[in-house]
Amino acid sequence: MKEIRKGAELYPVPAPKIVTYVEAGATEKDELREYLKDLFSPYTSEKIDAVVLGCTHFPFIDKLIKRLYPGTVTISSSAELAKAAAEYLSKE
Repeated sequence: MKEIRKGAELYPVPAPKIVTYVEAGATEKDELREYLKDLFSPYTSEKIDAVVLGCTHFPFIDKLIKRLYPGTVTISSSAELAKAAAEYLSKE
């Protein structure tokens, strides 16, 4: 990312509980909203341009992140992964 945008500040934020919420189908629960608010609270004073959803489970909360933090761009690797998998499988 820093190679693409010089001077970019990156804040890795581990969020293992999101997987649990997604697998339980609890993507609209108040508990998850509170977890995300707590997770991102150290960064609310920063100007965050984007959130990179670095896990296949995270796109399931994309809309929730955008509702909690309007104007936030989310970037997901899942679409590219799905496209690469489809290309690979079509060759087999």
